[in-house]
Amino acid sequence: MKPKNLLWLTVVLCHLFICFGERILVLLPLGSKSHKLAVMPVVEALAEKGHQLTIVSGYESSKKVTNIHEIQITSIDVILEKIVNWYETHKDDSLSQMKNMITSLPYTMKFTYEEIMNNAEFQLIMQERSVDLVLVDCIISELTFPIIEHLQVPFVFHCSSFGPWTSAAIEAMGADLAYASIPFPTTGFDDKMTFRQRLSNIWMAHTFHSLRQSYIFDTFDEYVKKDFPKALPKANFMKEASLVLVNSDVTTDWPRAIPPTVIPIGAAHARPAEELPPTLKTFADEAESGFIVFTLGSIIKMTAMPDDAFQTFRKVFSKIPQRVIWKWEGEIPEEVPPNVMMVNWLPQQDLLGHSNAKLLITHGGMLGTQEAIYHAVPLIGLPFCNDQHLNIVMAIKQGFGLKVDWNSLNEKLMHDTIVRIVNEPSFKGNASRLSGLMRDRLVPGTELAVYWIEHVLRHGDTKYLQLTSKDIPVYQKYLVDVILFFGVMLVVSCISARIVVLYAICSKSHMYAVMPAIEELAERGHQVTVISPFKGIGNKVKNGREIFLSEIAKEMDEAEIDWFAMQKEGSAQFFTMLSYIKQISLKAGDSLLNNHEFREIVEKRDVDLFIVDGLFHEFLFPIFDLIGVPFVTHSSSSAFPSTLTAMGAPIDYASIPSPTLDADDRMTFPQRLMNIIPTEIMNLLLTYYIKTDLETLVKSHFPGARPIAELEGEASICIINSHPMTSWPRSLPPTMVPIGALHTRPANPLPQGLKEFADGATEGLIVFTLGSFVPVSSMPKETLNSFIRVFSKLPQRVVWKWETDEPSNMSSNIMMVKWLPQQDLLGHPNTRVFISHGGMLGTQEAAYHGVPILGLPFGNDQRGNIAKVKRGGWGLQLDWDKIDDRILTEAFTYLIHDPNVRTNASRVSALMRDQLMPGKEVAVYWIEYVIRHGSTKHLQLSSKNMPFYQRHLLDPNVNRSPSFSWPILTEPDKLAPGQLTRLNIFTLETNKLKRHPPEMIPRSITLVLLVVVVIGSCFGERIVVLYPMGSKSHFYAVMPVIEKLAERGHNVTVFTPFKGIIKTIPNAKEVVLDTVTKHLEEMDIDWFTMHKQGATQFITMMFSMVDSVVVACEELIANPEFRKIIDKREVDLFIVDAFGNEFTYPIIDQLGIPFVTHGSSSPVPSILDAMGAPVDYASVPTMLMDFDNQMTFFQRLINFLSGEITKLIRDHLILKKLDDILQREFPGVKPILQLEGEASLYITNSHPVTNWPRALPPTILPIGALHTRPAKQLPSTLRTFADEANDGFIVFTLGSFVSVSTMPKETVDTFIRVFSKLPQRVIWKWEADTPENIPSNIMMVDWLPQQDLLGHPNARLFITHGGMLGTQESIYHGVPLLGLPFGNDQRANVAKAVRDGWGLKLGWDEINDESLHHAVTHLINDPSVRENTKTISLLMRDEIIPGREMAIYWIEYVIRHGSTKHLQLAGKDMPFYQPGFIQICASARIVVLYAVSTKSHMYAVMPAIEELAQRGHQVSIFSPFEGIAKNVKNGREFFLKETAQLVDDTPVDWFAMQKEGFNQVFTMMYYVKHLSLTSCDDILTHPEFVEIMRKRDVDLFIVDGYFHEFLFPVFNRIGVPFVTHSSNSASPSMLKAMGASNDYAFVSTSTVQLNDPITFPRRLLNVLTNEILKQIRKHYIFKDLDALLQSHLPGVRSIVEVEGEASISIVNSHPMTSWPRSLPPTIVPIGALHTRPAKSLPKELKEFADGAKDGLIVFTLGSFVPVSSMPKETLDTFIRVFSKLPQRVIWKWEETVPENVSSNVMTVDWLPQQDLLGHTNTRVFISHGGMLGTQEAAYHGVPLLGLPFGNDQRANVYKVERGGWGLQLDWDKIEDRILTEALTHLIHDPNVRANASRVSALMRDQLMPGTDIAVYWIEYVIRHGDTKHLKLSSRNMPFYQRHLLDALKKRPSTISNAGPTLRQRPKIKRFNPNVQANASRVSAQMRDQLMPGIDIAVLSSKNIPFYQRHLLDIILSVVAIAFV
Repeated sequence: MKPKNLLWLTVVLCHLFICFGERILVLLPLGSKSHKLAVMPVVEALAEKGHQLTIVSGYESSKKVTNIHEIQITSIDVILEKIVNWYETHKDDSLSQMKNMITSLPYTMKFTYEEIMNNAEFQLIMQERSVDLVLVDCIISELTFPIIEHLQVPFVFHCSSFGPWTSAAIEAMGADLAYASIPFPTTGFDDKMTFRQRLSNIWMAHTFHSLRQSYIFDTFDEYVKKDFPKALPKANFMKEASLVLVNSDVTTDWPRAIPPTVIPIGAAHARPAEELPPTLKTFADEAESGFIVFTLGSIIKMTAMPDDAFQTFRKVFSKIPQRVIWKWEGEIPEEVPPNVMMVNWLPQQDLLGHSNAKLLITHGGMLGTQEAIYHAVPLIGLPFCNDQHLNIVMAIKQGFGLKVDWNSLNEKLMHDTIVRIVNEPSFKGNASRLSGLMRDRLVPGTELAVYWIEHVLRHGDTKYLQLTSKDIPVYQKYLVDVILFFGVMLVVSCISARIVVLYAICSKSHMYAVMPAIEELAERGHQVTVISPFKGIGNKVKNGREIFLSEIAKEMDEAEIDWFAMQKEGSAQFFTMLSYIKQISLKAGDSLLNNHEFREIVEKRDVDLFIVDGLFHEFLFPIFDLIGVPFVTHSSSSAFPSTLTAMGAPIDYASIPSPTLDADDRMTFPQRLMNIIPTEIMNLLLTYYIKTDLETLVKSHFPGARPIAELEGEASICIINSHPMTSWPRSLPPTMVPIGALHTRPANPLPQGLKEFADGATEGLIVFTLGSFVPVSSMPKETLNSFIRVFSKLPQRVVWKWETDEPSNMSSNIMMVKWLPQQDLLGHPNTRVFISHGGMLGTQEAAYHGVPILGLPFGNDQRGNIAKVKRGGWGLQLDWDKIDDRILTEAFTYLIHDPNVRTNASRVSALMRDQLMPGKEVAVYWIEYVIRHGSTKHLQLSSKNMPFYQRHLLDPNVNRSPSFSWPILTEPDKLAPGQLTRLNIFTLETNKLKRHPPEMIPRSITLVLLVVVVIGSCFGERIVVLYPMGSKSHFYAVMPVIEKLAERGHNVTVFTPFKGIIKTIPNAKEVVLDTVTKHLEEMDIDWFTMHKQGATQFITMMFSMVDSVVVACEELIANPEFRKIIDKREVDLFIVDAFGNEFTYPIIDQLGIPFVTHGSSSPVPSILDAMGAPVDYASVPTMLMDFDNQMTFFQRLINFLSGEITKLIRDHLILKKLDDILQREFPGVKPILQLEGEASLYITNSHPVTNWPRALPPTILPIGALHTRPAKQLPSTLRTFADEANDGFIVFTLGSFVSVSTMPKETVDTFIRVFSKLPQRVIWKWEADTPENIPSNIMMVDWLPQQDLLGHPNARLFITHGGMLGTQESIYHGVPLLGLPFGNDQRANVAKAVRDGWGLKLGWDEINDESLHHAVTHLINDPSVRENTKTISLLMRDEIIPGREMAIYWIEYVIRHGSTKHLQLAGKDMPFYQPGFIQICASARIVVLYAVSTKSHMYAVMPAIEELAQRGHQVSIFSPFEGIAKNVKNGREFFLKETAQLVDDTPVDWFAMQKEGFNQVFTMMYYVKHLSLTSCDDILTHPEFVEIMRKRDVDLFIVDGYFHEFLFPVFNRIGVPFVTHSSNSASPSMLKAMGASNDYAFVSTSTVQLNDPITFPRRLLNVLTNEILKQIRKHYIFKDLDALLQSHLPGVRSIVEVEGEASISIVNSHPMTSWPRSLPPTIVPIGALHTRPAKSLPKELKEFADGAKDGLIVFTLGSFVPVSSMPKETLDTFIRVFSKLPQRVIWKWEETVPENVSSNVMTVDWLPQQDLLGHTNTRVFISHGGMLGTQEAAYHGVPLLGLPFGNDQRANVYKVERGGWGLQLDWDKIEDRILTEALTHLIHDPNVRANASRVSALMRDQLMPGTDIAVYWIEYVIRHGDTKHLKLSSRNMPFYQRHLLDALKKRPSTISNAGPTLRQRPKIKRFNPNVQANASRVSAQMRDQLMPGIDIAVLSSKNIPFYQRHLLDIILSVVAIAFV
């Protein structure tokens, strides 16, 4: 043996006796036998080492062991037999099981406690306290807490499995249980949890803690006072544990981040198999087909098994070839099969280790599961409770086990499961793989446990290992206070509400469409009652109540409809259906109204909300109204005209076919005629034929009920099942929420028979069903035969839903089934066609799964659905009366073989799946919105209750003057002065208004042998070490590992800029990067100046690093040696410096080689994030901060900001540049950020004595100070100097990177003076010439052997900059430290030394003679410092295995296994929040253009622009506002100088303009025209914009929606889509351009306010004013702009032609500040995007506002109107009124302050508006009524006094006044009295404040942040290029067609269906090359949704003239026809 190894072994053997003979009490009071079996290997190992152990348990050990004494008590088995029937527990859900268990514990705990306390031996232990440590079983350990507290010794938990108590224990240690990704032990979830499961997960944990507190702590704390009267409550006692030993292994538990005090010792009990007893051995050896082991553990008795279960097992076992060894505790039954051996005990591990063992059938206990893995035996789990479910879930996930529930146990299931698991090789293969992982351990679990227990015995506690976070409040731990600091998000959660779901008259499909939302409401805790005629429909509604309407169900069953016969009736079938509906409705209504349960709900008002089918349930509305309960309707199909009318939405007969019409959106005249006439007739019949009788019925039960007609539009929200790919886009009001395909989902596995049939359909599969309402078996015989004949000739297979006996002539390729899992079949990869009747749900499912449809509609909405499918090019329609063999064959051939059809279907599917938020989340949000707010009046259109003639402006239009002279519109500048003022119709009305061990080396010969075995298993690999960038210290930290790898025979190649750095490593190859070397040498960093920057210096450093990293990157990838390695793949593993070398990751990833990263300091936040570890800003300072772990709020805030800012700079400054270089050299490589978490391991130079402890995942290995070593002999000169230092010596160095000789002279002199006065000698590293005045006690050297000096016995002090390596060396050698940090991690390192009492810190600016002398003498002479240093040194040296051995093991682990996926946290790739799926666009080039705008227009959109930049898009901004883009990350800004100059030179006198009346509109038009012309020329001649146009270097334009129409032709010319944004509500011109209704009849515009009531003159004025302005805009402004455009871009299209081509228009509109209106989905209302919580005010303003005890008034007129231009008389009025108020006033005033301003008024030239409005003292906001300010006032709940000038201001203030939270004053009416009264009213009226608060609550109540919605839609356009697929065909339709004038001006003589049929199919071109492209486009667009069902369409009416849009032609035609 080598001397080195002999010395090592000697030290190991000596160490074995250092910690010997301690007294350990082992408490196992209430654990089962398995708990004792799990801990006994540790107990026996402790006894073998000489410790004296006393065990208290209910089970006697099978063997006697020296040094172990046992005290036996009653076992838990005996106790539980009296109270638990295990075979009944599985019938309860996991929550009930846990409740039952914990509620039974008080009795059990008291019984066991008394038995222990009354034991004589134990009483002696308690009296003498003859214990040094307690080892306690974790489960139900609470009864031992008073005992442990009395003994006053440290205690350690042992957890035999990962159950609830284990979770509580590790949580007490400060671990984050990560409920989002790690399931609570009793749930049975896996790590991929849905939202509902995550909610259940945390609720289960909460319930456990609540029950534990109530039934254990509260009860037991009181009970033990008789023995321990002074005992304190024990709820937090777990936190006092020194350690928690957990039986956890990566093969059986989810990887998780754990603190240092939690030690995983997984499967410590597992061992190799021993020889079996003779009988068992013979039985097992002779099992030719193998044998199965069947046992349910030590606590569950087989003999108690129910007989039916026993018989099932017996029968199954008798049929299999394997033998079975069955653990059976009682008398053996007679009927046991011959291949079964029953035994009352079995040696489980010895059986599992037998070579013939094939399977373990188990309950899923942790020990048995681990033994199965260890011996590589697959298992079947039959779990009962506790952690068993989770263990089996893990087995299934790992692929070596299956589960059988006791509830579903049957002979076939059990037999099939056994056969599958025994015969499928994957189960055995996975078990073998896991066995290899479990056995591959650096240190056996037992050795690890013994080490840590003795560690506690030696050191007394583990405080230095414990996380600070375990004792800090939850809100601090999770940074809640910091998050709240940035802005409180208003989350209004609903209290559990009572919801009644009423579906009486409908088919099942209506309910299927809404059930996902209903189930989700129940999951969220709402009490849901489902009333329907479908029994069992509410089975999945958690804790829901179901009321079955049996009479209605019977009536519906008896009312048979022959759908096939009905087809022959033609249009008359409508009346047949109507008669059926009336009959069913009346009977159903009567039955429901007589139902006693429903009556009880109504009479007791035991309901908070009704959800009702929107079709045929209107008779219930009067009842809801009578009891005053809001209701929500849901429609299973798109909206019917009656619903649209009731809700105030436009019907649009001209371009949107009725759901019952067989037409698409390109209707012919007869089709439009048929669209309106039958629909209106149906509405009349429904009203007078059905609803009248239903109304009579309702009034007979509820006499006071209101008429149905009055209440049809009173639904709070109407949810419709509408999606643009299956329904026609339409304009909808805010109260109608389209949520399409709510029920769709991914396919589940098919039942076995169907699966085999579908899998075998290699040519494809056809699915044929006619839904839940039409039996296919009722099909006429001739039609049936056609289908059979055609199917028999097809190569495809057919699954046909057939409800009766199968026809005799059925071919073999057809499978008929009575029921089929429709979505699972449609989702099968072989499915080619779906034959369907065209119901909405089936159509949407086909769309979702991308399956073409052959539609065979009957009636209702089916024809309309199929028409939409045909229009999309992914389906065909056949009429039942036209079906024959040829047509059917052609249809299938086309749908199956035409590639365009499949492409179209796939694109439709893609669009349907592309969602920002799941549909049910949207539905639940709106339902809970109604519950929270009680009403949606603020969302409802005022037009919904308006007469028809008013809504459609019949009265104003009839009164239009035919003699109106249009020249005034086309040439207003030619009018005589004042001419327009004579038009009195333009007169405007005014209106108000968040102990000492040695060096630690391996413990035993066993461990040494293990290391030797591991060494031999991984030899001669090719390892490349990449350290191209970094200081020498980074490499010194990893050097010992590199040396060891080379010693072990690995071929090591090192890339470094430091020549000769690996000269001590034999056989290693060094590649020097000369360019990097030169660059580093030339870097000139003045550290002595930089330290003055504080924490921000790190940011400076990062900026200075950019060039260095780029140089290193370019040098490395150009290096021929490196190129050779990557080209030939001559590498097996990379080791990379984690800091500054991230650019290597994409190259490594492209090679597919694993890599390990190493960090020379503690892990930074970016690495922690990437590896899935919690950053823990709340309790662990970042390396930049010199905080300790007890941080104040502001320290936590700064800690958080420093970490996040550093990440941002690195990610967006450094890594972005590196990505660009890498893409150039290696095209297609992944971005660095995407690969940072892919490192197999991250080894961090982190140790608890130098770094704050933190929870880390298994893939982050803290191996600190591995470079430290014992001191070697010093060089002779140094040795003599050190040896002769009788008073000791000081070592002074600032590391390898900072030259001490660059120190300022005054500082050098200070050190020399102080050193000269010391008795100690000083060894000072000095790289330059030695100064002349050096005293004799100082030796200056240009290099020093640092560790050898620090290890010298005379070393007394280390003066250092605080680098990690030097700090660790100082600790290792026990030398106190004086830290002089510069930056980086040095501050944090020194702070830790100060906190632990072995060091001090001096800032460079704090150094003077006195401070330096005091610090040095204190550290040398204070005995406490020396003692602390010694203690810390012992802790660092006390290690289970040397750090380098640990590092080598894990590096070779990666080489052996190739991956560490099994160690990675499931939450590694999770986002910080989980909002649902947000699709991210690749980086796009976005140009933002805002020229003819005020700053406020840009402020409104900037949050979205900034977010786009944050997401990586390249943003360029053109505007006349310099600096506007300062917050846009990496954005480019271009200044429009000419435009800015014109604005400055042409000021607008707003106060003078008020006197012009309506003429101010024309003044503004003139101003806008000239500004537009200047801006247009400015932009088109701007060099950067010209270059963008020339290169087409842009993917999307974002432009102001106002006065920027001149840019639209430019965008059209270069072919780039554009998005408009409007800073206020949509203007009439925008609405017209985008195809939306202007709604002049009921929506005020910016120029006209409609008073209440809305009079005819006001509506007329609204129409004429806005239409005139449109004409002025078109003929006066656009005309000149078009000419200018032609001069720059000849041939460009006119503005009017392209005005409606915006892909999306985002408008700043919110129901609280704008009038609700129907909008096309391409007009996206995102109100108050810019609003935010208030920030802290500047000091002076804050003092003024804080002192406003009577309140504060904020007065400003925005960014465009200077208050200082106010007329003097008006100014004086304000000054006088303000002076008399008790309130203070902050007045924005841009010029010299008037002399007569009173002391309560502060004038400022700029004010932080939102921060003032958010101040608690603010009472009133005086404003001009601009939209942004109005929204800010609404957001902060501040009443508003509006003083509007023009534009949209009057409309904004009028809306505020109508909302009751503000007033309006006109400038010409302002006087002292009126102003005083207005302010008094707004300040003192409680209603005003209440209204403002309510408005604020409603504005903050958002489904999701507006920024996310805006960015989604912008990225939607980037992804899909345009939104033409969303536009209605009516937009280009002539007036007379759109408004059906042609349909109504003559009476039709014949009505024919002009829709295309299959016989006319020359129109279908099978190989049209455009079809496939169009289909793909449709598919992508259908999947691309903001939310499932949020309507994303653009109204096609946008290009239709006014009189068409408002149906004037139809109205006049009806009048004329009636007259004739």
